[in-house]
Amino acid sequence: MKNSRAFTFTSMPKRIRSESISLSASRRLLFYFLCTTAFFIAFPNFSRAEAAVIQVRHRPASEALPIVRHFLSSNGVATVDERTNSLIVIDNAETIANVDNFLKTFDIPAKRVRIYLRINEGRSARSQELSVQGRISGDSWTVFSGQASKDGAEARAQDSLRDSELASEYMVTTTSGKPAYIMTGSEVPYHGGWANHCRRYADCPETIDFQAIDTGMEVRPTVVGDRANVEITPRISRLDSKDPRGVVRFTAAATRISVPLGQWVTIGATAKQSHEVLRAVLGKGGNKRNDSLSFSIRVETF
Repeated sequence: MKNSRAFTFTSMPKRIRSESISLSASRRLLFYFLCTTAFFIAFPNFSRAEAAVIQVRHRPASEALPIVRHFLSSNGVATVDERTNSLIVIDNAETIANVDNFLKTFDIPAKRVRIYLRINEGRSARSQELSVQGRISGDSWTVFSGQASKDGAEARAQDSLRDSELASEYMVTTTSGKPAYIMTGSEVPYHGGWANHCRRYADCPETIDFQAIDTGMEVRPTVVGDRANVEITPRISRLDSKDPRGVVRFTAAATRISVPLGQWVTIGATAKQSHEVLRAVLGKGGNKRNDSLSFSIRVETF
């Protein structure tokens, strides 16, 4: 019997293996069926999902993606195809229609903007002049200065105050919401005064070695209706630097104004910090007490 049982045991592997495989396949099919049923019970609207590829033409699709995700249903998915600058949206038809309607107002060409900037610098220069004339003579000689007719000396002091105004004008073009750069100086030596401005008005990286720099201003206009909100930020950068750390923006000294389109607007003297850094960026030398710095700006669309 032992041999017979052993024979019976060893004569069954193929059949047992076949039944095991059949049972395993049935269990998998049952498992998939139950999972699919549970999925559609949990997400009843998934069967009505549609896929849409919506191309964004006038701005990066990645800018629209965070907003589009607010339109999605709980089961919706949206992503960006960077190759075609498109949004891929998988959701129900109503949601896709809402996304498409939103993009019709969001995806429009940005307005082209032309900016005229005139920097006005007023200076008051005080000068003092001292002149001396006189005459000295002896038995056979005479030395004189000026028109003195008799021996003696006369000193005169003259104090005068002169006012002058210097103006620099720049023009740049950009699109609404995008900065334009105005360069005011190139190969400017980086001295201790710049380091002081960095400590007070910016965050200069200590690991960057500044020796000679470009100086200028970033001008960012944003058109809102018939007005433009303009931000002017002084800036320095390393010569031919491709490292973004080599660009320093003095954000604490930025000037922000709102102007009507197409009109010159004269802005009064800037705040102390803007005055100080703008003077350095413009290469206007020392900051005298009687000096003033103001600017006029005109913004137009085209």
